[in-house]
Amino acid sequence: MTKPPLSLTERRNPRSIGIDAKPVSEILAIFHEEDRRALEAVEAVADAVAETVERVVEAFQAGGRLLYIGAGT
Repeated sequence: MTKPPLSLTERRNPRSIGIDAKPVSEILAIFHEEDRRALEAVEAVADAVAETVERVVEAFQAGGRLLYIGAGT
């Protein structure tokens, strides 16, 4: 039986391979770049996030509730 492929969030980030052996300044540069990439990803879907929040608020106001499930950070 073969294992299913790991989801994107569970895969190793190739940009941080060997990070433990790099100089502190390079580690911080990697952190900064990855933070920037995350912000850009969120910005790219900001309209969809806003629409989702508005729909959740409407559901709350109509007596509904929000159930969400997740793991990890």
